[in-house]
Amino acid sequence: MDWGRLNPRFWLQNYPTSAEWDTVISAALDSGDVKITGPHTAHIGRYEVWVANYPYAFGYRANCPCPVLPKTATRRRIYNFVGLLAK
Repeated sequence: MDWGRLNPRFWLQNYPTSAEWDTVISAALDSGDVKITGPHTAHIGRYEVWVANYPYAFGYRANCPCPVLPKTATRRRIYNFVGLLAK
């Protein structure tokens, strides 16, 4: 269960949550390989990830025909990484 979804901030999101995408992007975050590549995207590992519209569309794989989101805790981790890099 994604308990973070109980927070009203995460009640509305543009895409469904995927446990598989969460596992993949969490492993990429663990490697620490995060680079901002544009105003709305970042590379996390080998994936281009949408990092705008927090939290509604934040964390989906950019240019993916079937976008899905990671769990809320992982979206927060991405948000923190991107925030640190932007400073």
